Amino acid sequence: MSKMQLLKTGIPQLDGILGGGLPLFSVNLIAGPPGVGKTIMALQMLFHPSRMKDDYRSLYLSTASEPLPKVLRYAQHFSFFDPDAFGQKVIFSNLVSSLREERFDRMLSFIHTQIDKYQPKFVVIDSLKAIRDLTKDLAAFRLFCFDLASLLATKRCTALLIGEYPREEMTAHGEAAIVDAIFSLSFDEEEGEHRRYFQVIKSRGIAAPMKRYPILLNKDGVEILDFSQLVDCLQSDYGSHSIETSQAPTGIPGLDPMLEGGIPRGNTVLLRGPSGSGKTLLSWQFLLAGLRAGEPGLFVGYGNSEKQIIQQAQRMGWDIESFVSEGLLQIHTCRLSELRVDEELFTLYQKTFQHQPRRIVVDSLSSLCYRVEEQRLRRERLDQLAELISSMGAVGFLLLEQENNGLARAAGKDPFEPAVADGLIDLSFAKDNPQITRLQVVKMRGCKPQREPTQLRWNEQGAELISPSS
Repeated sequence: MSKMQLLKTGIPQLDGILGGGLPLFSVNLIAGPPGVGKTIMALQMLFHPSRMKDDYRSLYLSTASEPLPKVLRYAQHFSFFDPDAFGQKVIFSNLVSSLREERFDRMLSFIHTQIDKYQPKFVVIDSLKAIRDLTKDLAAFRLFCFDLASLLATKRCTALLIGEYPREEMTAHGEAAIVDAIFSLSFDEEEGEHRRYFQVIKSRGIAAPMKRYPILLNKDGVEILDFSQLVDCLQSDYGSHSIETSQAPTGIPGLDPMLEGGIPRGNTVLLRGPSGSGKTLLSWQFLLAGLRAGEPGLFVGYGNSEKQIIQQAQRMGWDIESFVSEGLLQIHTCRLSELRVDEELFTLYQKTFQHQPRRIVVDSLSSLCYRVEEQRLRRERLDQLAELISSMGAVGFLLLEQENNGLARAAGKDPFEPAVADGLIDLSFAKDNPQITRLQVVKMRGCKPQREPTQLRWNEQGAELISPSS
């Protein structure tokens, strides 16, 4: 059996979801409400550099959805738009004249003429739903869809049909049976915010997963956030890190002996404690221990600017600015008012891929997920972070705010499931003396930790562990 030929879409993670790209000569429907990104996704595919070869042309046919001059005006603001390809490699035309006459035979004839004239290998019709909405004879429209699909196949064109179909109509009409694949773009409200999602509803000839993926619209077009692909990419490029069995010294005097030498690489550690218990200071000691040994580090902070973070470290006598200048330390910040969890996780994956840190600190997990109320979603986010850290063979400290009585802020329930993390270190104030901070290693995969609560003592260098509590 011959292997199916695939056409790359130019949207990397979409190609991954589809197993390499669109089946050659297939007819595909992109469906969803207005404003969700359908046309942007189609244009992004049209202008992909792989379609700029000498013998490759693409054809975009507009109907009665959005005026062609407006489509072109907005398209020019995206990085994928190539003015040299416009009118030469990517041809724009419209079907409005034949659409006004409500004559499917003339419309089909016009499409046939355009294909014969320009010899495109990739065709977009935007939108098919507009043609449906303007016809009174739905039986004739279905025959038109069949004849259109036959024409495109005969001319050996790969095609995208765009339609403003609501979710309940995507598979309800005849055109759904004629196309080879249906890609849904949708809006959904999660944690009080409207977000965009991509999903494969139908795929003929390819075994594409039907799960929903968050999507972003930015200057580069549409980005699909498939975290599993990103982890696989990291593991394939840096897989040698993930099999290391060494341990990372913490840089906190007295803690390494409790962990049989340090934290096993690949571990994600939750560092829990009330405000003021020293979580950030301990995480900086851990990060600095790696930086001084030449290990790249990533510090992720929410609510403070990079300048504020550097100044706070300087007050402790730690010159982290020199590590930033050397490129060994990267500091990433985001305002809480601008924080979107899926987008932020995607950014962290990208920074990890570029910087390849061996130690990662997130200050704090509470801030990153403060809008995520559902327990299931919190667990998923923690699991995604843990996968990221593990794939790099790094060690991660995720800071978590928790009341001193051991009960989490969310109605007496732990907002994150510690079972997902590899390690859990608790900080608390002594009940009889709030000036005393105690540290307890609750668990640490990969070693047999000493679990007795131990007092922390603070000095100019940071913290050190002294005698165990009675």
